[in-house]
Amino acid sequence: MESPFQRRPLSTAATSFVHAMPHPFSKPEGLPLPTGARRSAAPRSTSPLLRRRWVLGLMAIATIMVFSLMTSSHTYDVGLDDHDTVAAGQRRAPVAVDPTRYGTPGSKGGYEREQNVLDEGDILSENELAVDSEIEIHRTPEEAAAYEAAQVKAAQDAEDTKTAQLRVLIWWLYNHGEFPESYGGVPSAEALDGMGADGLEKKLLALDDTSEFYEGWEENATHTARVTVFSKSYCPYSRKAKGILNQYHISPYPYIVELDQRPDGHHIQDMLQLLTGRRTVPNVIVDFASLGGSDEITLLHGEGVLQKRLVNYHLIT
Repeated sequence: MESPFQRRPLSTAATSFVHAMPHPFSKPEGLPLPTGARRSAAPRSTSPLLRRRWVLGLMAIATIMVFSLMTSSHTYDVGLDDHDTVAAGQRRAPVAVDPTRYGTPGSKGGYEREQNVLDEGDILSENELAVDSEIEIHRTPEEAAAYEAAQVKAAQDAEDTKTAQLRVLIWWLYNHGEFPESYGGVPSAEALDGMGADGLEKKLLALDDTSEFYEGWEENATHTARVTVFSKSYCPYSRKAKGILNQYHISPYPYIVELDQRPDGHHIQDMLQLLTGRRTVPNVIVDFASLGGSDEITLLHGEGVLQKRLVNYHLIT
């Protein structure tokens, strides 16, 4: 007799159904691909030529975009004040370039900096210069010669005036003249040129009448202070120039003015600037004309020119 708990074999239909059911711990399979996709499911390989064309195309597009951004960002905002505004998306009107102005576009008025701005006075000066040149070109030979001679004479007269004024100053200092502490300063170049040697003599006597400008003092000044050296005792260049002059045994002996040992040394230097064009030391004066400083004296000494000049001036034998 068959037991009720005996396992019976499944029918064929039941077996197929059981096998068709998914296992609870199994990974579900994907949906089946269409018929056309099944044939092309294998991955395709892109050719190098196609990839190169894609890269070149992307680079071209990027270049065009960058160029457009650069050109749009370099539009100059010119011709407006700081408080002016422009509606969004609108460009400011271009500003006409002024030919009389120089600079770099980009700031107010179209220029970041201005160099050599020409104004009406400059233009008039250039026109006057052109007129003068034209007049000079049309001078007759006689007029041109007379004009040139007048120019030479004016230059010589100015030089003679400076020499005479320098003689006055040196003689005044040689006779213990001194600028007072309350002295307001040397006159201007124009005032000094206008007063001449006589005017400077009166001005110095008004400051300090210790020195005397008696009759014939010019000749005495020539014999006693033909060679004058404006120096500073601590200056190595001054010591060098004085050492060179000592080699020649000059007679009369050079008159040495140590500016650092005088309370009015800076006033004397200001006067020397006007009369000789030199404010630095040393300043070597021969026959009341400046020969220069240490460099010039060293050069003249090395070339033998200084000795020849001193012989010609009858300062050495």
